[in-house]
Amino acid sequence: NIVSLSQRTNIISTNIQIQMDEYKQVLDDTKFKFEYLDDPRISQIQPDRSIASGGLLLSIQGRDFDILQSVHLILASQPLSLLLATNQRGIMFNSDHHLWHTNVYIFKSKCQIQNKFLIQCLIPQIRDKRLLVPNTQTPLNYSLYVEFNELNNRYANGAASSAADLQQRLTIYPDPNLEEGQVFIDKTPLILIKGQNLLRGVKDSDYKVWIGPNDDAECNITSITMNMIACILPSFITNTSTST
Repeated sequence: NIVSLSQRTNIISTNIQIQMDEYKQVLDDTKFKFEYLDDPRISQIQPDRSIASGGLLLSIQGRDFDILQSVHLILASQPLSLLLATNQRGIMFNSDHHLWHTNVYIFKSKCQIQNKFLIQCLIPQIRDKRLLVPNTQTPLNYSLYVEFNELNNRYANGAASSAADLQQRLTIYPDPNLEEGQVFIDKTPLILIKGQNLLRGVKDSDYKVWIGPNDDAECNITSITMNMIACILPSFITNTSTST
């Protein structure tokens, strides 16, 4: 079947006719059929925050995602409406999927369609110099856009989408900081890793601690605060000096 994402409220099927000069042929409708389908609908986008380094998983829930060919996540430091209004060709990204345009930072990442109800995207790294100021703790609000089939002048979570309250912003925090050169020499299996702003923009579940000569053993995290990660060493790791 050939699938169109035209704005229709019901599924409509029609025959396909091919014409080349004076030649016309209607294809066999038992094998070839053109279908107008309802647009996929987004019901929820999570999470609503990230960090400058990106890499966190963003989940898009809804329906009828299986008819899509591609999905992209776009983050912009300012709303794109003005930029699109002055650029009829849409927004052209470079090979790294990011763009700097008249003081507007724009970043794009490809998403994976998991099934008809779920799309997952890796949040891209936000290379915004305002997040790199030493000791800054001020987050930035980025506009969030979900792009279906590279229709770069129309976004699935925009004002015309199925839910007017769909998330359209992502709060970007500066990266958490871990103290450098921490060395642990102790007989206890509990390790305490010191840092700052460890839970700004991320959740406990976003953390993994790997340890050992080849970083091949996972340290089981028991708790995280804004300033410390506590984890328990695997039982097979002996009492040796370990550095982060």
